[in-house]
Amino acid sequence: MGQIQSHQSTISNHAPDVHVSDNSSAFFRKKMITYMDRLLASNHDLDKEAFDFLYFILNRDLVASYVDSIKDLAPKAKQPEGEGSDSPDEDSWAFSNACRDILKLLSREARHQARVIARKSLEMRSKELEYEGSSSVESNILEFRKIFH
Repeated sequence: MGQIQSHQSTISNHAPDVHVSDNSSAFFRKKMITYMDRLLASNHDLDKEAFDFLYFILNRDLVASYVDSIKDLAPKAKQPEGEGSDSPDEDSWAFSNACRDILKLLSREARHQARVIARKSLEMRSKELEYEGSSSVESNILEFRKIFH
């Protein structure tokens, strides 16, 4: 057991410093947007994990806008009155629960419209993440492509 602990500390002491530039973060977020958009295009209802992922990708303003937009899709008699104690834009748990509760009230067509709204929100977020040039991650990917092709 002592050998394992000393080996683990040796590994952690030799871990390289990893620098992630702002462009790299934007690059990763844009890739996540691509994957989330593909999921939304498949016309499956979203589960808690998908809403958690959507929350992570979108900014606070887009999260609030999305929740308000899908609330408006619910029949007026069934629309949630308040936001409860947790505001949906406070954390992913509140957001995913609010979205799932609202989706339960929606017809099939309205759930499809909720996916369309989510895709538009992702498109807006993608535009916010645009940057000039390439990130260090993109440069490394291009180098790997040159090596393996």
